[in-house]
Amino acid sequence: MTVLMEAANAFFPPLVMEYRYSGGMILNFLNFNEGRFEFINSPYLNQFNLEELKIRLGLMEDHPFAKRAVQSGKKAVMLRVLLNIYLDSCEDFSLEEQEAITFCFMYIDKLIKERTGGSFFVPNNFQVQFIKLNSGGRKLDWGYLFTINETIVLPDNYLDEFLATHRNFLQNARANGSPNFDMLGTHLTNFYHEVVHLLQRTPKSSGVYTKMFEHVYRKLWGFVKIDRHQLLGLSEGANFITNPDGFNYQWIVSLNGRGYFLPALTYDRRRRVPVGVLIELESLPDDRYRLTDRWDLIERFPAYTRRFYGLSGQLYHPNEIMAQLLSDYLIGNRIYADHPNYVDFYKYINRYMR
Repeated sequence: MTVLMEAANAFFPPLVMEYRYSGGMILNFLNFNEGRFEFINSPYLNQFNLEELKIRLGLMEDHPFAKRAVQSGKKAVMLRVLLNIYLDSCEDFSLEEQEAITFCFMYIDKLIKERTGGSFFVPNNFQVQFIKLNSGGRKLDWGYLFTINETIVLPDNYLDEFLATHRNFLQNARANGSPNFDMLGTHLTNFYHEVVHLLQRTPKSSGVYTKMFEHVYRKLWGFVKIDRHQLLGLSEGANFITNPDGFNYQWIVSLNGRGYFLPALTYDRRRRVPVGVLIELESLPDDRYRLTDRWDLIERFPAYTRRFYGLSGQLYHPNEIMAQLLSDYLIGNRIYADHPNYVDFYKYINRYMR
């Protein structure tokens, strides 16, 4: 971390250095082999059912073994080939990428601690690792950012966009004599969104973090936590897509006396992208539920979507909803107010700012 800080200090012009901050997060940029190790030791790919493996490998039509693996029809073969694609797609970060990311995370640390008056939302000594992944033209995970273990995975297509924005930010700062951090706003929000996912997952999130997240999920939003074995009707042919930041089959929700629904991520074959849906459940004895064939896109359930104060995206899992609301609030200073109960959410979050 010290070496990276020194490199960042040397890289940025004096007019930006007043925003340098020796923050509490510990950043570690994994190399090719270290990135491979993280994927091997992550439960992510093991969540994929047979149909999801076919979908993901089907996007890799240029890979020499992807089509052959799908044709085999064997889950073990497909999983092995897909894992090898992930392993081969890990790359080393360039110095410019490390310096630019380090600068943004140090600014995030400074900004949030100033706004909240403490380190709860950016814990001191919090470990954040990074993997650079060649997404093959947005074919691996559709080019999205995601997390595994204690690590943020940054696809190359995203890094290219980020570096272009960061270079413009530096040029603008030099030309005008002061930095305009609004130019980095979307990336700062995206980065902190992923930090929230790390807080939701790692052992550090036990205790007070779990209490905060689950109070919001259960008490303010009405989610009910379940285990996968409580759901009947799951099959290897189900059209689900796994998001490691919030696995399917973890939470269900009741809608206006219509019974329980499962929010989930599924695959839109026409657009070839994941989409969020609500699937109606049949309640069974012993706290079990059966999936039905009655479902629709999340945005067609206003009784569900309005619970989240006007947030319009990533509503298929409470982890995603929380990460977006928090990052918009703490980084962008944005409050969503399209629901009478929005005050309860922000008042509760503000309790952790002291």
